[in-house]
Amino acid sequence: MGCDAKAMALNRVKLALRISEDEFDSEITDLMSACLQDLGIAGVEPVLTDPIVRLAVTTYVKMHFGEP
Repeated sequence: MGCDAKAMALNRVKLALRISEDEFDSEITDLMSACLQDLGIAGVEPVLTDPIVRLAVTTYVKMHFGEP
């Protein structure tokens, strides 16, 4: 996954979370990576250009963001 794709995905997820600050980028990026790994384990090719993968990542992050 290229740097531009990661940045675009991060911005999409932050928009979905209604977050504009950068202070949570590390947590959000970690959650995105965890989701992509889970998708890979499940046999799904984790490509952020796929709309279904983008939706899965966004949903995963929204579900887990801010959890201890």
